[in-house]
Amino acid sequence: MKNFILLMALIFTINLNAFESPVTPLMGFEMQNDGLVFTVFSGGCTSKKDFRIDILESNPVQVKLVRLYMDECEAYLPLGQKIKFTWKEMGLSNEHAFFLRNPIGLLYKPTF
Repeated sequence: MKNFILLMALIFTINLNAFESPVTPLMGFEMQNDGLVFTVFSGGCTSKKDFRIDILESNPVQVKLVRLYMDECEAYLPLGQKIKFTWKEMGLSNEHAFFLRNPIGLLYKPTF
């Protein structure tokens, strides 16, 4: 019985991880007085509507930028595209400590 409970707990944990949003790699980010500016990979057709912010209430708060729609365009933008989310849009203030969950500084265009 104990093994069955452990097996069910493992399956439940695996299922929760399967639904976690994929992590969007960033080229960089900047904190401003009114929000965060993320620099993302772009083929020329990237816009803010292609992203959402996931917030995990913890201490500190965890922030993750999630790409919803892939950029299928083929322009060469070596400096990427800047996407800004205000503190208000994220439900945070500029005084919140936070942990950014996206990897930063990849030097190649990832395959999605």
